Amino acid sequence: MIKLISFDIGGTLVKRQGTSFTTELKDLLRKYGKDPIKAYESLRVNDFSIADYCNYIGVNCEEEIRNLIKRTAEKSELYEEVREVLIQLKERYKLVTISNAVSIKNPNLSDYQIGELFDLELYSFKCGSLKPDIRMFKYIEKYCDVLGTECVHVGDTKNDIVGASRAGWKKILLCREDHSIAIGEENLDYTINNLRDLFPILKDI
Repeated sequence: MIKLISFDIGGTLVKRQGTSFTTELKDLLRKYGKDPIKAYESLRVNDFSIADYCNYIGVNCEEEIRNLIKRTAEKSELYEEVREVLIQLKERYKLVTISNAVSIKNPNLSDYQIGELFDLELYSFKCGSLKPDIRMFKYIEKYCDVLGTECVHVGDTKNDIVGASRAGWKKILLCREDHSIAIGEENLDYTINNLRDLFPILKDI
């Protein structure tokens, strides 16, 4: 019996931006002669403040980063069905998020008025690991006192599906609009196009 449903955030609950924070930050890092991939990844596994991060990479760019965060945050919004679906699911299941995220953006679902619907928001920089590493999934099991067989994860990337599969969770690939990714069929349990499609699936598992 399923007791817990986990969600990715970007592309699953929150709309992806046209020009993303990730792309613009990597451009900024490149401008200062830094390896954009290495410098960016350090943000996803370390709980840095903006000042700490600038010290870590050896660049005085706090103001530029703050402006970038503010500009991209203003473009973010929930997919239209998200709040409605979460309210219904909350009546029967524990709800959590598992997200590869950067600490300096200070992610918080309360900014979208849905934070109160979740038992836990778990971010990679708090765990020191990234999906598809199973440590994030195992942390959820321990924190919420559930077994892997009692959990299902919903996400829109290969990392979501592979991580959940390795952890022994049920996994549901969300393919919104024209979004598609290549995943071996052996790793898939279900595919949906909208979070409302979860309800008939949850009746069967």
